[in-house]
Amino acid sequence: MKKCWILMAVMGILGACSQEPATITESDYLLSNTPENITITLGFKPAENRFYGKVVNNYFGRYTVDGDKITFQGIGSTMMMGPKEAMDAEQAYFKALQTVSSFRKEDNRLILETTDGEKLLFHKQATPLELSNP
Repeated sequence: MKKCWILMAVMGILGACSQEPATITESDYLLSNTPENITITLGFKPAENRFYGKVVNNYFGRYTVDGDKITFQGIGSTMMMGPKEAMDAEQAYFKALQTVSSFRKEDNRLILETTDGEKLLFHKQATPLELSNP
């Protein structure tokens, strides 16, 4: 019986080690935890380590990944005006994006976590984002 428990423990450890880490793939996502009537998108071009998306403005920048750690740098955007609620949501999102420290993928979801524990929950889009090429 003791050998059985040891075997099960070893198999559990090996199974945990064999899981592949999440990777960023060329995908487009929609943020699900947003204020009502606000749409926030995020897309990736892994070959270039670039990200892009849209809130009120198109935005873009570079990212780096190391295991499950991710950082977003050089966030730039167009300079259009929109409704105050949307502009406030955009600024809050950009601020949160700058503090993202890790990510994980679950099926068609991408979860970004900030240094203060906030989670940005994205769902994969079936169709690519309609943005000008960032």
